[in-house]
Amino acid sequence: MGARMPRARDMATMSPMGQILLLSIHWYGAVDPGARRKNATRETTSTLKAWLQEHRKNPYPTKGEKIMLAIITKMTLTQVSTWFANARRRLKKENKMTWSPRNKCTDDKKTYHMQRGQRAAAE
Repeated sequence: MGARMPRARDMATMSPMGQILLLSIHWYGAVDPGARRKNATRETTSTLKAWLQEHRKNPYPTKGEKIMLAIITKMTLTQVSTWFANARRRLKKENKMTWSPRNKCTDDKKTYHMQRGQRAAAE
């Protein structure tokens, strides 16, 4: 018993992200919480490694890219996110990090406050 394909009229009122999610559920199927965990295959990791190689300067896929990769690799969104976190950690450990870390909140705040101070002094 397969699930029916979502109808165009059902999808017409949905956001693009909703459409992607609906199609991914249809394509990938519902996840069975009692299912046994499976290790990633070479085919799966080669797809993720290819994406990582192409985006080496900014190895942080967007939510949409993660959904697309999850569909292609038949992994869950959590598995894809975890794979990328581990891959970035491995690259950093091997000193192959070619991107600036994403969480630079303190640096951004310092820059913002310095710019505000310079503007106030100029006025």
